[in-house]
Amino acid sequence: MTKRNNPQKTIEFVKKLTPESFAAHLPHRPGELPDAAKWWISRWGMYEKYFQEGDRGLEVGTAEGRNARFLLATKPKELGLVDLWNTNPDYENYKIHKPEMIDNLVERMKIKGWDTVYEGVKNYFASRPEITLYRGYSTDVSSQFEDEAYDWVYIDAAHDYEGAMADIIAYSTKIKPDGYIAGHNYSPTEASGVEVKEVVDLLFKEVIYVDEVSTNWIAHKRDLDIPPYMKELWRTKHQPNG
Repeated sequence: MTKRNNPQKTIEFVKKLTPESFAAHLPHRPGELPDAAKWWISRWGMYEKYFQEGDRGLEVGTAEGRNARFLLATKPKELGLVDLWNTNPDYENYKIHKPEMIDNLVERMKIKGWDTVYEGVKNYFASRPEITLYRGYSTDVSSQFEDEAYDWVYIDAAHDYEGAMADIIAYSTKIKPDGYIAGHNYSPTEASGVEVKEVVDLLFKEVIYVDEVSTNWIAHKRDLDIPPYMKELWRTKHQPNG
């Protein structure tokens, strides 16, 4: 695994995984890394620190699969990739009332075509037996995973309050007692992160790592403290025959 004490090797490693991010998406000075490349280098730092070789992991919200490339680079024994690979009606609804929540990635995937995106991810990871794709609503798909069987989950699906809450509650039961719950979009200022941060701060007694560049966050499962009324609301709304 690439070591962070060698910046140049880390840059080369990240460039190999996501060469797209080293293109000039925005103007930058000669010799300076594009912001997108800095973002991925910073994001990799958390994975390298907390996710171990041989882990069983889950990613909720895979989209094009670029982040999954980095999760795979931590050499997990098993990695489940969960995504609707379609436009969630809830997203279309709340972006009408909160236009600041429009997700440029989702809009780009809609233009590209979700089936095309899904097939691209499937083909990219086709030779990797440790990866399994699960297409569907994240809260529905969660029932396919064994309880307390996974070392970590990385959540980057819905960015609204209710959606973020539902994913954390649903997938927390799948994580071992000594495991990690992590995700993206933990930000007090970015529109896509404000509600995610509110949920994370409410549910966890402590967040052990926050990366301000990539807005990644991670917490111990043992620090999860879901209010009883939220557990009941989740059970009633999402569990079969609830």
